[in-house]
Amino acid sequence: VKRDMDLIRGILLEVEAAEPGKFIRYPECGKGHPQRVVAEHMELLADEGLVEANITHLGAGPVCIIKRLTMAGHDWLDVARDPILWNRAKQQITESKLESVSLEVMKNVLTALAQQAISGGLLA
Repeated sequence: VKRDMDLIRGILLEVEAAEPGKFIRYPECGKGHPQRVVAEHMELLADEGLVEANITHLGAGPVCIIKRLTMAGHDWLDVARDPILWNRAKQQITESKLESVSLEVMKNVLTALAQQAISGGLLA
């Protein structure tokens, strides 16, 4: 499964918005994606330590239930939340001709854009 950064961001936004104690099994942002792909992305978020989740592997693929965001998940989402910065980061990556980037590289690009916005009014 190829990583979909928009799906990753959407899952994190949805987990953050959920009521405390409410587990996320199939996020609304996953509509339009095969359930297996969404579950794989949820598992990737758990692997990266961005969410705390229960994962069960079945023949059809993982079943993942996200319990909550971790501190690292909140930190990643804090730089990815703003839609203007998010779209600019994706544009920069596309213009660089990179096929894909890691979550860490995406966070670094977003952080650099946020710092630019703070110091130079990028969002103004």
